[in-house]
Amino acid sequence: MATSRTPSPAAMPDTILPRSTYDNNTTPCASESTPFLGQGHCSCSNDMIDKGILSTTDYTADCNTAIEFLFGSLPSPTQDDQNGDLEEQATQYKSSMRVLLFHSHRRVEHSKDCKLLTRQIIHILRHAKHVDIRSQFIEAVSQVFYGRPNLNFESARCQYQYFYNWIYSGRQESDSHCRTKDFMGTIVSLGRNFVGCDLSHLDESITKPERCACCHQEKDIVYWCERCVQKDGSRKTIMTGYCSSHCQSDDTVHHETVCNVRKCFGRAVRLTKSIFMSLQEWLTDSTVECTSNRHGTIFVTDKLRYWEAMRGEPALHPFIRNRNIREGHIEAVIQDQYAMHISGPMNYYVIPWLWNGLCEEIEEVIVQVKNAHRPIIRVIKDQNITSNMLRPHLVYRVTLKSGEVVAVDLAGGRYGWAETLMSWDHFKEQRVSRIIASDPPGTAASQLGHNLPYNYPSLVKIRTHREVLTTIIQRLRELQGRNWLSMHSDTDFLATSDPEHYSHIKIMMRKVVTRLCKLKAFNILAQSDTHYRLFLNHDFEELVAVTPTERRLLKRAWLTKEQTDMLADKDRTYLKHFWKYHLEQYGIVMVHGSLIPAEN
Repeated sequence: MATSRTPSPAAMPDTILPRSTYDNNTTPCASESTPFLGQGHCSCSNDMIDKGILSTTDYTADCNTAIEFLFGSLPSPTQDDQNGDLEEQATQYKSSMRVLLFHSHRRVEHSKDCKLLTRQIIHILRHAKHVDIRSQFIEAVSQVFYGRPNLNFESARCQYQYFYNWIYSGRQESDSHCRTKDFMGTIVSLGRNFVGCDLSHLDESITKPERCACCHQEKDIVYWCERCVQKDGSRKTIMTGYCSSHCQSDDTVHHETVCNVRKCFGRAVRLTKSIFMSLQEWLTDSTVECTSNRHGTIFVTDKLRYWEAMRGEPALHPFIRNRNIREGHIEAVIQDQYAMHISGPMNYYVIPWLWNGLCEEIEEVIVQVKNAHRPIIRVIKDQNITSNMLRPHLVYRVTLKSGEVVAVDLAGGRYGWAETLMSWDHFKEQRVSRIIASDPPGTAASQLGHNLPYNYPSLVKIRTHREVLTTIIQRLRELQGRNWLSMHSDTDFLATSDPEHYSHIKIMMRKVVTRLCKLKAFNILAQSDTHYRLFLNHDFEELVAVTPTERRLLKRAWLTKEQTDMLADKDRTYLKHFWKYHLEQYGIVMVHGSLIPAEN
């Protein structure tokens, strides 16, 4: 193993790395970037030559013309936004993107937009999954053009930009209903929130029963069961309604079973949500610097953590609140962080515990959403912007013991939605643009584990949450053994008809959850538990030193605060090369995602 130490950061910049290797302004030539990626000339490229837009001899073709042709050759932006052949759509996007790569290959000088867009397209064609091409392209285009004013309303790029602005603003159907059928031919202010359009709740006209639950006639609902009404803030969703007090009285016996199941399950769902909120609030793997609200969208600026990774600081920590994070945004931001990470803990712990005996069938459904009230755009400094409107969303389709089918949305706050529990039909009609997958509980967790390295921070967070959940359930069952719950089983308290008794148990449960989450966070921050320290691999990705070998190798390589401060003015590309060199100086190499000592 190498024994020489890395020179101090102050002495490194121009002596160790040639300037050309980390200069952000350096653009690789077309031959170096391999623009066609082994695909050869595409038919779109030949079409451009045939139409005289580009020429095999004229290498001074205008970049804006090439970009315009790219957008003009794409499928219609609204095509297959809900359904359709995604494979065919992805193939069309790939073919269209190679148009710009052909242009890049034929010229030496390019505009700034052309350079940026070409880099993004090369990355997509190399790394994106086939079915994700469209979403990846929208995000790539937004890196270049998002927020830029559109002056040429007739251009294909301008019209496509309006479309992804509409998606980023919530894919709200209220906007599309105000347009003519010719989407691409009508230039309107897409993405703006219409005055008086509140999508935070399902409208009462949608959720209120149309028929009396007893006589089944279409009459005005003037009475309802208060016990099974689902309340979300100042709003309430009427689950069972009656046209008269006589009908309500006659239906008492029949409704009792349905009512009890709804009440118990509603309580279980709200407790489940509060548990995940506590876990994420005390044990998160990301840091938010600030939030802002622009035109009905929450913009979240995430802090880069490579400085902490260079110093080997803990991967997990409590959610850090500061004056730049609006109080009204915190719940939405926390739910956006855990939205796709609840599958494993739900399947192995919460469902067998809190939901046990209340459900006939549970499905884990991955959806693409629409009609978001207040979506989130995350901004990572010096990198990209991402919208949760292009991200999948996990919900549960639950068939209750009563036969009723409901939707459980434990992270709906990431889109500004208040309801956690509602009718599946209402949720599907009003909030689902497309169902991506429907599987047994735990499937999403398995897929996430296969797609990411074992020491990826999100996976470490999930494993930690499962560990804490195990401790929480054990502790609550111990308290139950001391007659703390005063029930025969650990979930019987859900059925109690005494509101004060239930409220007391709920408060005590939340105290136990919070105390155990705090204790785990304290142990991690105090580094008494060394399984959670960050490091950077050779590609400058943040990972967690999970194995004893990794921690032993990195113990000497982690930098001090003074050393990282000396690198504060360096850009990301330079730091990436510095860190790779730094690890090599300590005899550390990366093989298949794991750190191993280099051979002598």
